[in-house]
Amino acid sequence: MHKHRSRPIFTTSILGLLLITAGGCVPGKKASLTSDAGISIPQAASELGIEPDFLLAAYSKKNLEKRAKPGQLVAMVKSEWRDNLPLKLRSGDVKNFRNTSESASITAVGSVEVNSISVAKSPMKIKNQKSGSENQFEVIRLDLRDISNAGLSKAINSLHALGSVVLAEPNYEMNAIGVPNDPRWPSLWGLEKIGAPAAWDSWQGDSNFTVAVIDTGIDYNHEDLKDSIWKNTKEIAANNIDDDGNGYIDDVIGWNFHWANNNPMDGNGHGTHCAGTVAGKGNNGVGVAGVSWNAKLMPVKVLSDSGSGYNFDIYEGIMYALNNGAKVTSNSYGGGGASSLMATALTAAKNKGVLFVAAAGNESAATSSYPAYYSKTYDNVLSIASTDKLDALSSFSNYGDGVNIAAPGSDIVSTVPNNGYQSYSGTSMATPHVAGLATLIWSKNPNLTYLQVKDAILTTGDALPALVGKVDTGTRINAKKALDKVSVSPSPTPAPTTPAPTPTAAPTTAAPTPAPTTPAPTTPAPTTPAPTPAPTTPAPTATATPTPVPTTPAPTATPTPVPTTPAPTATPTPVTTTPAPTPTPAYKSGVQYSYFTTAVTWSDIPNFDRMAPLKQGVIANFAVGQRTQTTNYGFSLKAFIKVPRNGTYTFFTSSDDGSRLWINGTVVVENGGTHTLRERSGTINLTAGYHAIRVDYFQGTGNQGLTVSYQGPRITKQKIPNSALFYQ
Repeated sequence: MHKHRSRPIFTTSILGLLLITAGGCVPGKKASLTSDAGISIPQAASELGIEPDFLLAAYSKKNLEKRAKPGQLVAMVKSEWRDNLPLKLRSGDVKNFRNTSESASITAVGSVEVNSISVAKSPMKIKNQKSGSENQFEVIRLDLRDISNAGLSKAINSLHALGSVVLAEPNYEMNAIGVPNDPRWPSLWGLEKIGAPAAWDSWQGDSNFTVAVIDTGIDYNHEDLKDSIWKNTKEIAANNIDDDGNGYIDDVIGWNFHWANNNPMDGNGHGTHCAGTVAGKGNNGVGVAGVSWNAKLMPVKVLSDSGSGYNFDIYEGIMYALNNGAKVTSNSYGGGGASSLMATALTAAKNKGVLFVAAAGNESAATSSYPAYYSKTYDNVLSIASTDKLDALSSFSNYGDGVNIAAPGSDIVSTVPNNGYQSYSGTSMATPHVAGLATLIWSKNPNLTYLQVKDAILTTGDALPALVGKVDTGTRINAKKALDKVSVSPSPTPAPTTPAPTPTAAPTTAAPTPAPTTPAPTTPAPTTPAPTPAPTTPAPTATATPTPVPTTPAPTATPTPVPTTPAPTATPTPVTTTPAPTPTPAYKSGVQYSYFTTAVTWSDIPNFDRMAPLKQGVIANFAVGQRTQTTNYGFSLKAFIKVPRNGTYTFFTSSDDGSRLWINGTVVVENGGTHTLRERSGTINLTAGYHAIRVDYFQGTGNQGLTVSYQGPRITKQKIPNSALFYQ
């Protein structure tokens, strides 16, 4: 994967406020704005402080074309929506949500036909700019029956006409920013550049301070991270009870919002790499060191193992972090346009005094990407560019409009899953340097406001000629100077360009915890999630040999408590673009299946990840066979396929109706929609070994059938044999 192609996608969206009437509509209520796409924008949006220009951009034709989850909308609704929003049920009755026993029985919201509705667990409070009162809102996700572009726009306008709905928008996609490459400078040069060793002379961080890594998850079993993982001390592990009442059962070490479970294990590597830079354990004789040695890392998994995710999950992740005590969030994802759902989450974060550190983007563009571009609007957002070892702006880094400051981001060695260490490059790698610095200096003086922490970072950087005119400050961060500033001058001095700060409470204390002892899958694919944070069956790993622990200490400017065993040596394990998991004795022959039925007629493959299966089990292969029920059912089939040699493989699905096939989280065959028996194919390069494979199939009406075949090096086209399929 090339760094310039790995740009995350984000999009504009708005969530405004309409008064609720008993019928759920506001007769005669006219929108104050209409976008060039014909979307009517509620007038009440201005009461939330959303600028008209932003609203028009959010609902523009260009923005609505940004990549999003097909057929999904997210909507911001008033807290009273449960009593006032008209919902049509399969029975034909129209009820409100509070009087509906099952959300799965809902077939329409107002006039908008849906397959399902999901409710985010974390509400938000936003001040009404007109009245000054604080109102509570919730966020819901709708899976639409009509997934066409015309159907999407029609659904948005219909929802905007309902008094309970604030604003609705597509569920936009985002991706992790940052691409792995082979280590050429296997040392922590970035920490030396920012003066970290000198800062560590006086302070190495505090275990009472929590930073959330909102990303692809964290390998909480990693030798250099396991002692730094945040623990929810109010939750009792594995008792299947939400002990602390926060809406998440057994969230002992964070949450997986992509799979909606309590296992935030990283199957990609991106989040683990960022975590190591933020707060890898220092001076422990193992691996690397983070900027803030002793801070606690809160794993918040919002991106899949392939590195992509959607606004709804990211919104929930941000709300989880700020509601569970994180004062700093590290956000190495983004791209595309603006999203009002994100804007409202950032408002909630600002109200709680949380600093949001975000990657500027890897497009070499003269503007920051979203969500980092929110630094132009929200003073709790920091947008970070990347520099290299020569103090030049990294060739891939965004710069200019909306970019605040720079940090090292080229050839950064840090932790990766399975006790590994690798070099990645990207503004994703620069961002955790700044998140770690914010954590380091804030833990030194917990009474600081987020504005004072931000000011300390922005006003103490090292001026670099290459950054003049490229980032707002013209500087790269300096940890020693920033720490000195808060140590000497803890008085409340807001940043020059931002409004006066609102004092916030000291960070929530998170007690240290032993991490789970068994790793989860690292294969980047949407495989069936483990039910608890400590899976009992080890997953396949990308490599069998961890990078050797280095034995040569890193250079320091002065005698400091630099880790006794720093970065990895010059012969790390090479990166492969498509990792093949190593087989373990836990593999069993077969394919895991989940079986779904519905009373409505599906027009395309539904999102089975958000549905409750009628039945689950194991079958021999992908041939699901004829069913007694001939309409309105579906299967999600998951396994590991063993390929015998490196090369290009072609996969085929022949189905009636639709099917979709993933390899390692990448869609290889798209054969969706309703149709007669039809075969489609796709190719992918694979290394010899085990790879996650998933096939989703649905039957609407007519004949039934699904066949999955493949061909590759020395393999003629054939049905995938039982001997090549395994599960755990």
